[in-house]
Amino acid sequence: MVVAGLILAEVGTFGFRYWSGAAIYPVLHFSTAALAIGAAVTVGLVFGTYPARRAASLSPIDAIARE
Repeated sequence: MVVAGLILAEVGTFGFRYWSGAAIYPVLHFSTAALAIGAAVTVGLVFGTYPARRAASLSPIDAIARE
């Protein structure tokens, strides 16, 4: 997904540069990419682990009854 986002940014910037004639070029810093990946991992772990741990604490009968 990260590679797809980078390609989309390149294509979008190229299209905007072609359409407007402005000298705009994409800039990617390592710290920005690391922050984005870290935020995505954190959100995925929190919002994936919390419901799973809550469901694991239920008895199978309660889990089926709530579904």
